[in-house]
Amino acid sequence: MAGVDLATLRAGPRVCSAVALGGERLALSRLSMHLFGKANRWLPAWLDRRMPHLPVDPPDEPLPAPSPDSPTPEPEPSTRP
Repeated sequence: MAGVDLATLRAGPRVCSAVALGGERLALSRLSMHLFGKANRWLPAWLDRRMPHLPVDPPDEPLPAPSPDSPTPEPEPSTRP
């Protein structure tokens, strides 16, 4: 095999094994999530109380439009020359 870089020949099996292990890891994580069901997202009560509860979905009703009487904030002066 004249002209073939030895580093390239060594990289092939490494890349192949990395792809195979990545796929196996993905399949095992999906399998464990399916098997554990709701226990997957279980949190201890003390940790649940300490964590902020942030809404994931947008609100059902749209936000009210600003009234014409409301003051508009003035832009801050720029400090750049």
